[in-house]
Amino acid sequence: MDDESNRVGLRGIVIDVTERKRAEDALRESEELYRTLVKTSPDAVTATDLEGRITEVSQRTLELYGFEHTDELLGKNSIDFITPEHRERAILNLQKTVSEGIVRNLEYNMLKNDGSRFIGELSASLIKDQHGNPKGFIATTRDITERKKLEEMRSNFINVAAHEIRTPVSAIKAHVDLLNIKRERGLLELPDEAHKTLGIITRNMTGLITLINNLLDFTRLEAGKVGVKMELSSIEFQASQAIKEILPLATKKDHQIDLHLPTGLPPMMMDEDLMKAILKNLLSNAIKYTPEGGSINVVIQEEGDCIHITVKDTGVGIPKEDLDKIFRPFHVVDISGSVLERSYIERTGLGLAITKEYVKMHDGSIWVESRIGEGSTFHVLFPIKAR
Repeated sequence: MDDESNRVGLRGIVIDVTERKRAEDALRESEELYRTLVKTSPDAVTATDLEGRITEVSQRTLELYGFEHTDELLGKNSIDFITPEHRERAILNLQKTVSEGIVRNLEYNMLKNDGSRFIGELSASLIKDQHGNPKGFIATTRDITERKKLEEMRSNFINVAAHEIRTPVSAIKAHVDLLNIKRERGLLELPDEAHKTLGIITRNMTGLITLINNLLDFTRLEAGKVGVKMELSSIEFQASQAIKEILPLATKKDHQIDLHLPTGLPPMMMDEDLMKAILKNLLSNAIKYTPEGGSINVVIQEEGDCIHITVKDTGVGIPKEDLDKIFRPFHVVDISGSVLERSYIERTGLGLAITKEYVKMHDGSIWVESRIGEGSTFHVLFPIKAR
Protein backbone atom coordinates (compact mmCIF):
# COMPACT_ATOMS: atom_id res chain seq x y z
CA MET A 1 0.00 0.00 0.00
CA ASP A 2 1.39 3.40 -1.07
CA ASP A 3 2.30 5.88 1.58
CA GLU A 4 0.27 8.98 0.64
CA SER A 5 2.63 11.17 2.61
CA ASN A 6 5.43 10.32 0.13
CA ARG A 7 3.49 11.28 -2.99
CA VAL A 8 4.81 14.20 -5.02
CA GLY A 9 2.49 16.11 -7.37
CA LEU A 10 2.07 19.35 -9.33
CA ARG A 11 -1.01 21.50 -9.32
CA GLY A 12 -1.48 24.46 -11.67
CA ILE A 13 -3.99 26.88 -13.16
CA VAL A 14 -4.32 27.33 -16.91
CA ILE A 15 -5.59 30.70 -18.10
CA ASP A 16 -6.69 31.26 -21.69
CA VAL A 17 -4.97 34.50 -22.77
CA THR A 18 -5.91 34.23 -26.43
CA GLU A 19 -8.24 37.24 -26.34
CA ARG A 20 -5.75 39.31 -24.39
CA LYS A 21 -3.01 38.52 -26.94
CA ARG A 22 -5.35 39.44 -29.75
CA ALA A 23 -6.15 42.73 -28.03
CA GLU A 24 -2.44 43.44 -27.51
CA ASP A 25 -1.69 42.64 -31.15
CA ALA A 26 -4.56 44.84 -32.28
CA LEU A 27 -3.27 47.66 -30.06
CA ARG A 28 0.23 47.34 -31.51
CA GLU A 29 -1.18 47.38 -35.04
CA SER A 30 -3.30 50.43 -34.18
CA GLU A 31 -0.29 52.26 -32.72
CA GLU A 32 1.80 51.40 -35.78
CA LEU A 33 -0.95 52.65 -38.08
CA TYR A 34 -1.18 55.86 -36.02
CA ARG A 35 2.57 56.42 -36.30
CA THR A 36 2.45 55.82 -40.06
CA LEU A 37 -0.42 58.27 -40.50
CA VAL A 38 1.39 60.89 -38.43
CA LYS A 39 4.64 60.43 -40.37
CA THR A 40 2.99 60.62 -43.79
CA SER A 41 0.50 63.39 -43.00
CA PRO A 42 1.00 66.54 -45.13
CA ASP A 43 -0.17 68.53 -42.10
CA ALA A 44 1.77 69.19 -38.92
CA VAL A 45 0.54 66.84 -36.17
CA THR A 46 1.03 67.81 -32.52
CA ALA A 47 -0.06 66.05 -29.31
CA THR A 48 -0.39 68.02 -26.08
CA ASP A 49 -1.60 67.57 -22.53
CA LEU A 50 -4.72 69.36 -21.25
CA GLU A 51 -2.72 72.52 -20.50
CA GLY A 52 -1.44 72.64 -24.08
CA ARG A 53 2.12 71.46 -23.33
CA ILE A 54 3.56 69.57 -26.29
CA THR A 55 4.15 65.84 -25.73
CA GLU A 56 4.71 64.59 -29.28
CA VAL A 57 5.22 66.08 -32.75
CA SER A 58 5.54 64.87 -36.32
CA GLN A 59 8.42 65.62 -38.68
CA ARG A 60 6.16 68.00 -40.59
CA THR A 61 5.62 69.98 -37.36
CA LEU A 62 9.36 70.54 -37.05
CA GLU A 63 9.52 71.70 -40.68
CA LEU A 64 6.51 74.00 -40.37
CA TYR A 65 7.74 75.80 -37.26
CA GLY A 66 11.43 75.79 -38.21
CA PHE A 67 12.93 73.37 -35.66
CA GLU A 68 15.50 70.63 -36.21
CA HIS A 69 14.93 68.29 -33.26
CA THR A 70 11.84 67.03 -31.46
CA ASP A 71 13.40 67.83 -28.07
CA GLU A 72 13.31 71.53 -28.96
CA LEU A 73 9.49 71.43 -28.94
CA LEU A 74 8.65 68.94 -26.19
CA GLY A 75 7.33 70.66 -23.08
CA LYS A 76 6.67 73.98 -24.80
CA ASN A 77 3.13 75.33 -24.71
CA SER A 78 1.39 75.19 -28.08
CA ILE A 79 -0.42 78.45 -27.31
CA ASP A 80 2.95 80.24 -27.49
CA PHE A 81 3.07 79.51 -31.23
CA ILE A 82 -0.09 81.57 -31.76
CA THR A 83 0.31 85.32 -32.08
CA PRO A 84 -0.76 87.35 -29.00
CA GLU A 85 -3.88 88.82 -30.63
CA HIS A 86 -5.31 85.30 -31.22
CA ARG A 87 -4.27 83.57 -27.98
CA GLU A 88 -7.39 84.38 -25.99
CA ARG A 89 -9.56 82.91 -28.76
CA ALA A 90 -7.28 79.85 -28.90
CA ILE A 91 -7.70 79.22 -25.16
CA LEU A 92 -11.49 79.47 -25.53
CA ASN A 93 -11.34 76.97 -28.38
CA LEU A 94 -9.29 74.57 -26.22
CA GLN A 95 -12.12 74.67 -23.69
CA LYS A 96 -14.60 74.13 -26.51
CA THR A 97 -12.65 71.05 -27.63
CA VAL A 98 -12.94 69.59 -24.12
CA SER A 99 -16.72 70.05 -24.11
CA GLU A 100 -17.45 69.13 -27.75
CA GLY A 101 -14.64 66.67 -28.45
CA ILE A 102 -13.49 68.25 -31.71
CA VAL A 103 -13.05 71.61 -33.44
CA ARG A 104 -12.29 72.07 -37.14
CA ASN A 105 -10.73 74.59 -39.49
CA LEU A 106 -9.87 77.32 -37.01
CA GLU A 107 -7.69 80.07 -38.44
CA TYR A 108 -4.94 81.73 -36.40
CA ASN A 109 -1.91 83.87 -37.09
CA MET A 110 0.97 81.59 -36.10
CA LEU A 111 4.61 82.11 -35.11
CA LYS A 112 7.66 80.22 -36.39
CA ASN A 113 10.88 79.65 -34.45
CA ASP A 114 12.53 82.65 -36.12
CA GLY A 115 9.62 84.96 -35.22
CA SER A 116 8.13 85.09 -38.71
CA ARG A 117 4.38 84.64 -39.13
CA PHE A 118 2.07 82.48 -41.20
CA ILE A 119 -1.68 81.85 -41.33
CA GLY A 120 -2.49 78.43 -39.92
CA GLU A 121 -5.65 76.36 -40.23
CA LEU A 122 -5.98 74.15 -37.15
CA SER A 123 -8.25 71.25 -36.22
CA ALA A 124 -8.09 69.52 -32.83
CA SER A 125 -9.56 66.46 -31.14
CA LEU A 126 -9.78 65.52 -27.48
CA ILE A 127 -7.74 62.49 -26.31
CA LYS A 128 -9.16 60.35 -23.49
CA ASP A 129 -7.55 57.70 -21.31
CA GLN A 130 -8.78 54.11 -20.91
CA HIS A 131 -11.35 55.25 -18.35
CA GLY A 132 -12.79 57.90 -20.66
CA ASN A 133 -11.23 60.86 -18.87
CA PRO A 134 -9.75 63.73 -20.92
CA LYS A 135 -5.95 63.63 -20.96
CA GLY A 136 -4.88 65.85 -23.84
CA PHE A 137 -5.33 66.98 -27.43
CA ILE A 138 -4.11 66.02 -30.86
CA ALA A 139 -4.06 68.80 -33.43
CA THR A 140 -3.27 69.18 -37.12
CA THR A 141 -2.04 72.46 -38.57
CA ARG A 142 -1.50 73.50 -42.16
CA ASP A 143 -0.02 76.68 -43.60
CA ILE A 144 -2.75 78.42 -45.64
CA THR A 145 -0.91 81.71 -46.17
CA GLU A 146 -0.69 81.32 -49.95
CA ARG A 147 -4.29 80.18 -50.19
CA LYS A 148 -5.45 83.24 -48.28
CA LYS A 149 -3.42 85.49 -50.57
CA LEU A 150 -5.05 83.92 -53.62
CA GLU A 151 -8.49 84.29 -52.06
CA GLU A 152 -7.80 87.95 -51.33
CA MET A 153 -6.59 88.51 -54.90
CA ARG A 154 -9.74 86.87 -56.25
CA SER A 155 -11.98 88.92 -53.97
CA ASN A 156 -10.21 92.14 -54.95
CA PHE A 157 -10.53 91.29 -58.64
CA ILE A 158 -14.25 90.52 -58.34
CA ASN A 159 -14.82 93.72 -56.34
CA VAL A 160 -13.01 95.91 -58.85
CA ALA A 161 -14.61 94.18 -61.85
CA ALA A 162 -18.10 94.34 -60.34
CA HIS A 163 -17.77 98.02 -59.47
CA GLU A 164 -16.39 98.85 -62.92
CA ILE A 165 -19.23 96.96 -64.61
CA ARG A 166 -21.95 98.38 -62.34
CA THR A 167 -21.28 101.99 -63.36
CA PRO A 168 -22.03 101.61 -67.10
CA VAL A 169 -24.79 99.08 -66.40
CA SER A 170 -26.53 101.52 -64.05
CA ALA A 171 -26.28 104.26 -66.70
CA ILE A 172 -27.79 101.98 -69.36
CA LYS A 173 -30.58 100.95 -66.99
CA ALA A 174 -31.38 104.58 -66.21
CA HIS A 175 -31.87 105.30 -69.92
CA VAL A 176 -33.97 102.17 -70.40
CA ASP A 177 -36.11 103.10 -67.37
CA LEU A 178 -36.62 106.57 -68.84
CA LEU A 179 -37.79 105.05 -72.14
CA ASN A 180 -40.21 102.80 -70.25
CA ILE A 181 -41.59 105.75 -68.25
CA LYS A 182 -42.12 107.80 -71.43
CA ARG A 183 -43.83 104.86 -73.13
CA GLU A 184 -46.13 104.26 -70.14
CA ARG A 185 -47.13 107.96 -70.07
CA GLY A 186 -47.85 108.03 -73.78
CA LEU A 187 -44.92 110.27 -74.55
CA LEU A 188 -43.18 107.68 -76.70
CA GLU A 189 -44.63 105.31 -79.26
CA LEU A 190 -42.71 102.15 -80.14
CA PRO A 191 -43.45 99.45 -82.69
CA ASP A 192 -44.29 96.03 -81.22
CA GLU A 193 -40.86 94.60 -82.04
CA ALA A 194 -39.08 97.50 -80.31
CA HIS A 195 -41.42 97.19 -77.33
CA LYS A 196 -40.53 93.48 -76.96
CA THR A 197 -36.82 94.26 -77.34
CA LEU A 198 -37.05 96.92 -74.64
CA GLY A 199 -38.65 94.36 -72.31
CA ILE A 200 -35.84 91.88 -72.97
CA ILE A 201 -33.23 94.57 -72.28
CA THR A 202 -34.97 95.55 -69.04
CA ARG A 203 -35.13 91.97 -67.76
CA ASN A 204 -31.51 91.24 -68.60
CA MET A 205 -30.29 94.51 -67.10
CA THR A 206 -32.15 93.71 -63.88
CA GLY A 207 -30.61 90.23 -63.83
CA LEU A 208 -27.13 91.61 -64.42
CA ILE A 209 -27.46 94.14 -61.61
CA THR A 210 -28.68 91.37 -59.29
CA LEU A 211 -25.65 89.26 -60.22
CA ILE A 212 -23.26 92.17 -59.61
CA ASN A 213 -24.80 92.95 -56.21
CA ASN A 214 -24.72 89.29 -55.19
CA LEU A 215 -21.08 88.95 -56.24
CA LEU A 216 -20.17 92.01 -54.18
CA ASP A 217 -22.10 90.73 -51.15
CA PHE A 218 -20.56 87.27 -51.43
CA THR A 219 -16.97 88.50 -51.75
CA ARG A 220 -17.52 90.76 -48.72
CA LEU A 221 -18.79 87.74 -46.80
CA GLU A 222 -15.80 85.62 -47.82
CA ALA A 223 -13.43 88.38 -46.79
CA GLY A 224 -15.17 88.76 -43.41
CA LYS A 225 -16.01 92.39 -44.19
CA VAL A 226 -19.73 92.23 -43.42
CA GLY A 227 -20.28 94.05 -40.15
CA VAL A 228 -23.02 92.86 -37.80
CA LYS A 229 -24.84 95.34 -35.56
CA MET A 230 -27.00 93.29 -33.19
CA GLU A 231 -29.85 95.02 -31.37
CA LEU A 232 -33.30 94.22 -30.06
CA SER A 233 -35.84 94.65 -32.84
CA SER A 234 -39.27 93.53 -34.02
CA ILE A 235 -39.38 90.58 -36.38
CA GLU A 236 -42.97 91.54 -37.28
CA PHE A 237 -41.79 94.92 -38.57
CA GLN A 238 -38.92 93.45 -40.59
CA ALA A 239 -41.20 90.83 -42.16
CA SER A 240 -43.80 93.46 -43.06
CA GLN A 241 -41.14 95.70 -44.62
CA ALA A 242 -39.65 92.83 -46.61
CA ILE A 243 -43.07 91.87 -47.99
CA LYS A 244 -43.85 95.52 -48.83
CA GLU A 245 -40.62 95.85 -50.81
CA ILE A 246 -40.98 92.52 -52.60
CA LEU A 247 -44.72 92.95 -53.39
CA PRO A 248 -44.23 94.48 -56.88
CA LEU A 249 -42.44 91.28 -57.99
CA ALA A 250 -45.28 89.15 -56.62
CA THR A 251 -47.91 91.34 -58.27
CA LYS A 252 -46.30 90.87 -61.69
CA LYS A 253 -46.87 87.11 -61.37
CA ASP A 254 -50.28 87.40 -59.68
CA HIS A 255 -48.95 85.83 -56.46
CA GLN A 256 -50.75 86.02 -53.16
CA ILE A 257 -48.47 86.58 -50.14
CA ASP A 258 -49.98 85.86 -46.72
CA LEU A 259 -48.24 86.71 -43.44
CA HIS A 260 -49.30 84.83 -40.31
CA LEU A 261 -48.19 86.35 -37.01
CA PRO A 262 -49.28 85.55 -33.45
CA THR A 263 -49.82 88.46 -31.11
CA GLY A 264 -47.15 89.28 -28.58
CA LEU A 265 -44.03 88.00 -30.35
CA PRO A 266 -41.01 89.06 -28.28
CA PRO A 267 -38.35 91.32 -29.78
CA MET A 268 -35.21 89.45 -30.83
CA MET A 269 -31.55 90.27 -31.26
CA MET A 270 -30.82 90.95 -34.91
CA ASP A 271 -29.02 93.04 -37.46
CA GLU A 272 -32.01 94.77 -39.04
CA ASP A 273 -30.47 95.15 -42.51
CA LEU A 274 -29.30 91.54 -42.67
CA MET A 275 -32.61 90.24 -41.30
CA LYS A 276 -34.57 92.10 -43.96
CA ALA A 277 -32.16 90.75 -46.60
CA ILE A 278 -32.77 87.19 -45.35
CA LEU A 279 -36.54 87.59 -45.61
CA LYS A 280 -36.40 89.32 -49.00
CA ASN A 281 -34.10 86.64 -50.41
CA LEU A 282 -36.44 83.85 -49.29
CA LEU A 283 -39.50 85.68 -50.65
CA SER A 284 -37.74 86.48 -53.92
CA ASN A 285 -36.71 82.83 -54.27
CA ALA A 286 -40.30 81.69 -53.67
CA ILE A 287 -41.65 84.14 -56.27
CA LYS A 288 -38.98 83.11 -58.76
CA TYR A 289 -39.83 79.40 -58.68
CA THR A 290 -43.61 79.69 -58.35
CA PRO A 291 -45.70 79.83 -61.56
CA GLU A 292 -48.17 82.66 -62.12
CA GLY A 293 -51.22 82.63 -59.86
CA GLY A 294 -49.45 80.79 -57.03
CA SER A 295 -49.37 81.58 -53.34
CA ILE A 296 -46.68 82.18 -50.71
CA ASN A 297 -47.30 81.79 -46.99
CA VAL A 298 -45.02 83.28 -44.37
CA VAL A 299 -45.49 82.00 -40.82
CA ILE A 300 -43.59 83.42 -37.85
CA GLN A 301 -44.00 81.91 -34.41
CA GLU A 302 -42.23 81.59 -31.07
CA GLU A 303 -40.85 78.13 -30.21
CA GLY A 304 -39.23 77.97 -26.79
CA ASP A 305 -36.35 80.44 -26.82
CA CYS A 306 -36.36 80.69 -30.63
CA ILE A 307 -38.26 82.39 -33.44
CA HIS A 308 -39.26 79.97 -36.22
CA ILE A 309 -39.92 81.44 -39.67
CA THR A 310 -41.31 79.38 -42.56
CA VAL A 311 -41.72 80.55 -46.15
CA LYS A 312 -43.90 78.12 -48.08
CA ASP A 313 -44.62 78.38 -51.80
CA THR A 314 -46.65 76.47 -54.38
CA GLY A 315 -43.75 76.36 -56.82
CA VAL A 316 -42.11 73.72 -58.97
CA GLY A 317 -40.24 72.15 -56.04
CA ILE A 318 -36.64 71.07 -55.63
CA PRO A 319 -35.28 67.66 -56.68
CA LYS A 320 -34.26 65.48 -53.73
CA GLU A 321 -30.64 65.33 -54.88
CA ASP A 322 -30.44 69.15 -54.76
CA LEU A 323 -31.77 69.66 -51.23
CA ASP A 324 -28.29 69.48 -49.68
CA LYS A 325 -26.72 71.60 -52.43
CA ILE A 326 -28.93 74.65 -52.86
CA PHE A 327 -27.11 76.61 -50.14
CA ARG A 328 -23.76 76.14 -51.88
CA PRO A 329 -22.36 79.08 -53.86
CA PHE A 330 -23.22 79.06 -57.58
CA HIS A 331 -25.44 75.97 -57.39
CA VAL A 332 -28.48 76.37 -59.63
CA VAL A 333 -31.40 73.92 -59.53
CA ASP A 334 -32.30 72.28 -62.85
CA ILE A 335 -35.91 73.27 -63.70
CA SER A 336 -36.05 71.48 -67.05
CA GLY A 337 -39.33 69.65 -67.45
CA SER A 338 -41.18 72.08 -65.18
CA VAL A 339 -43.76 74.70 -66.16
CA LEU A 340 -41.03 77.33 -65.73
CA GLU A 341 -38.61 75.70 -68.14
CA ARG A 342 -39.21 78.25 -70.89
CA SER A 343 -39.51 81.23 -68.54
CA TYR A 344 -36.82 83.84 -68.00
CA ILE A 345 -35.62 83.57 -64.40
CA GLU A 346 -32.83 85.64 -62.88
CA ARG A 347 -30.62 83.02 -61.25
CA THR A 348 -27.12 83.66 -59.91
CA GLY A 349 -26.68 80.68 -57.59
CA LEU A 350 -25.64 83.05 -54.81
CA GLY A 351 -28.87 84.21 -53.16
CA LEU A 352 -29.36 81.21 -50.87
CA ALA A 353 -25.62 80.94 -50.13
CA ILE A 354 -25.64 84.57 -48.96
CA THR A 355 -28.85 83.98 -47.00
CA LYS A 356 -27.31 81.03 -45.17
CA GLU A 357 -24.29 83.11 -44.14
CA TYR A 358 -26.53 85.90 -42.86
CA VAL A 359 -28.53 83.34 -40.86
CA LYS A 360 -25.31 81.95 -39.34
CA MET A 361 -24.36 85.48 -38.29
CA HIS A 362 -27.50 85.40 -36.13
CA ASP A 363 -26.51 82.01 -34.66
CA GLY A 364 -29.47 80.55 -36.54
CA SER A 365 -30.06 77.59 -38.83
CA ILE A 366 -31.80 77.18 -42.18
CA TRP A 367 -33.12 74.15 -44.04
CA VAL A 368 -35.66 73.27 -46.71
CA GLU A 369 -38.35 70.67 -47.35
CA SER A 370 -39.66 70.15 -50.86
CA ARG A 371 -41.50 67.88 -53.27
CA ILE A 372 -41.38 68.19 -57.04
CA GLY A 373 -44.56 69.81 -58.35
CA GLU A 374 -45.85 70.62 -54.86
CA GLY A 375 -43.62 73.50 -53.77
CA SER A 376 -40.98 74.16 -51.13
CA THR A 377 -40.92 75.24 -47.50
CA PHE A 378 -37.87 77.06 -46.17
CA HIS A 379 -37.37 77.03 -42.40
CA VAL A 380 -35.24 79.49 -40.46
CA LEU A 381 -34.70 79.17 -36.71
CA PHE A 382 -33.29 82.11 -34.77
CA PRO A 383 -32.42 82.23 -31.06
CA ILE A 384 -34.27 85.19 -29.56
CA LYS A 385 -31.21 86.25 -27.55
CA ALA A 386 -28.46 85.51 -30.08
CA ARG A 387 -25.04 86.87 -29.06
